Amino acid sequence: MDDLEAYRAARTGLDKDAIAVRQLRALREYIPESHGKLRLTDVRTLFESMAEQIK
Repeated sequence: MDDLEAYRAARTGLDKDAIAVRQLRALREYIPESHGKLRLTDVRTLFESMAEQIK
């Protein structure tokens, strides 16, 4: 949740990407490759969806 809040507060795309990359690395440890390759755009989409649900 801390990263989601930081993502929402980030002012630039570069800041958002840095947060998303951190989560991408963490999520790759838990999601098997048999589910497909997880990409940065997937994490950014996830953050955007989660942010809309919290509003």
